[in-house]
Amino acid sequence: MSIGSTLKSCRKLRKLTQAALSDKTDLSESYISLIEKGKREPSISNLELIANALDIPLSLIILLSTSQMDNKELSTDLLDELTKTIYSLINES
Repeated sequence: MSIGSTLKSCRKLRKLTQAALSDKTDLSESYISLIEKGKREPSISNLELIANALDIPLSLIILLSTSQMDNKELSTDLLDELTKTIYSLINES
């Protein structure tokens, strides 16, 4: 999963629109859209702004963005289960 798709999923879990996330971060709505589409790579400082606005630790966002190719020591099933567990924890908070 890419950082953009991870951020989109987390934003939707928090029931925020791109406009609402834009307001919380002072980043433009178009910039957030480009990140989510994978057309822009956010800086670490912008990722921190977004993670804080979503109330999700940046480390979890990065972990969720890690693909199977990046984690050759983890099986696909284990990575999928870990992702589901993290999303369920995020959704509960």
